[in-house]
Amino acid sequence: MVIKYPELWVGLVLLFFVYQFSWSKSDWQNGVLSTDGRGYYAYLPSIILFQDLSYEKNKLAIEEQLGYEMSHHCILEDENGKRFNKTFPGVSLMQLPLFLVSIVVAWLAGFSINGYSEPFLIGIQLSAWWAAIFGFYALRKSMKLIGLSEKLSLLVAVLTLFATNVFYYATAVPSMGHIYSFMLLSWFLYASIRLVQHNRIKNWVFWGALLGIIALVRPTNIVVVVIFPFIWQWCSPSQKIVASIWANRKHIAYAMLTFMMVVSLLPILWKIQTGNWLVWSYTGEGFYWLSPQPFKVLFSFRNGLFIWTPLALLSLVGFWYGWKNAPNKFSLLWLAGYFLINLYIISAWWTHYYGGGFGHRVYVDHQFFTALLFGLALLFAAKKSKVILMSIGVVLGALNMAQAVQVNKGIIPQDYMNAEMYALLFLKFDDKWKGECHAILDAQQFGKVIHTDYPRPLEDSQDDIVFDANRAFGGDVHYYVPQLSDKTALFLEFTYEKYRMSDAQFNDVFFVVDGVNANGETVFYEAHPLYHIRSEAHLHWKPLQLTLQLPNKDIHLFKLYVWNLGQHAFKLRNLDVRIHHIQP
Repeated sequence: MVIKYPELWVGLVLLFFVYQFSWSKSDWQNGVLSTDGRGYYAYLPSIILFQDLSYEKNKLAIEEQLGYEMSHHCILEDENGKRFNKTFPGVSLMQLPLFLVSIVVAWLAGFSINGYSEPFLIGIQLSAWWAAIFGFYALRKSMKLIGLSEKLSLLVAVLTLFATNVFYYATAVPSMGHIYSFMLLSWFLYASIRLVQHNRIKNWVFWGALLGIIALVRPTNIVVVVIFPFIWQWCSPSQKIVASIWANRKHIAYAMLTFMMVVSLLPILWKIQTGNWLVWSYTGEGFYWLSPQPFKVLFSFRNGLFIWTPLALLSLVGFWYGWKNAPNKFSLLWLAGYFLINLYIISAWWTHYYGGGFGHRVYVDHQFFTALLFGLALLFAAKKSKVILMSIGVVLGALNMAQAVQVNKGIIPQDYMNAEMYALLFLKFDDKWKGECHAILDAQQFGKVIHTDYPRPLEDSQDDIVFDANRAFGGDVHYYVPQLSDKTALFLEFTYEKYRMSDAQFNDVFFVVDGVNANGETVFYEAHPLYHIRSEAHLHWKPLQLTLQLPNKDIHLFKLYVWNLGQHAFKLRNLDVRIHHIQP
């Protein structure tokens, strides 16, 4: 039954997780659109419902319907004051079919047709759900085409979906682009194999259109073309690749023309929004091409791929099995090239961990590669080795799903993890562990540090600053913001040592950032819990660090201080505050 209707059963399991991770929560509506997802989706209501690419009507609709801002960083302004969406439009194309259905449902059921009422939010969730199912289908078919049996093909596809963080982004984070990239890259694998086996113009046109949509969702993902020569040589080992390309030059021209037609949507949208055909939309962000962080991307507890998706590490044995059995060993170099080039691009981004989430979210896009390598291993491994690999894969899948539940429950923090936190929280599910770990440790903003200020605490930081039930505030630092150019960003680095006298749970102690304007009015306020692990530093000193990105617009003075709201007994010493000025 499962083998006969695998997509049906996978769809039902995914719906179960949609309910557990989203719909079972009383405030599920507020979790559907997250961070960049608000920008990806904004194209649909702005173009179809409002015909307003200034995004002002989007802003009013989301604030009225959901009560929060559309996003502080997705809709930007250029030097001429023209607004533009920094994100790319590919995700909205994937969401378009169910968006149109949502309009009809909202109209029939009497909901607001504003793009943000419940039918539209459900449409976003179901769009991600469909994307996961379609990606699963493409992977299962691809594994069959490279030579695996029906059962092994199904196993590889199931493990790729549930033993990696793919299923989490399909159910808990549906508005982000990663699940759509996973689907598209999985289809690229399937379409490439089909194209080599059935060399027809329509297959080339579909291949080119698919590559174009991949670029519209995430432009760097077109690196996937590097695996195409491997597929060509794997499926047609007797053909010389250069001669084959020359023989198919007309077909390739059709594919490239289709690719360019699809990708042209992006400069057209830029032209409409800003008047320019070419825009670097990720203002203040970029790549450090000369200082990539590949080791951190793979092995850091802060979203490292192999730490949080160990199936990807296990799948690397596919290189060895492929090399031993490939009809053309040179073809494996293309797979290695894809892995290394993709790793270089991902690790050169200014934040190697790519913000909060479950595992390394950018590698969700490329989990088809995990499936391909694992499939090669199962294709050539001896029977006993197959059993061992499959057993390890199932165990890793169980671990992955357990950790996804921990993240969803708020036990594992999404924003920051280290080895100490990971060991403490490993397979802890009791609600008492919620909020046990917390940290703010942002990467420095993109650019170079051109100047650093060292504001000192108003009281002598060489002496211990003692807090107890009778002291609510302390460690005050005042920083008067100098005149800065619009391109200058501020980055706060706060290091300190902590000593807790009480063994009580360390809640409600905050590091406060209070930004006031020239009139003394608070225009920016954030309070961050002052701990990494709630139970840390009991009866011993522990050095800690908190780093934050600060705004500089309309800020005259930053008041920085510790707020002991919970009336706990603890001490701080060696307070050191540094505020870096950073320019791209």
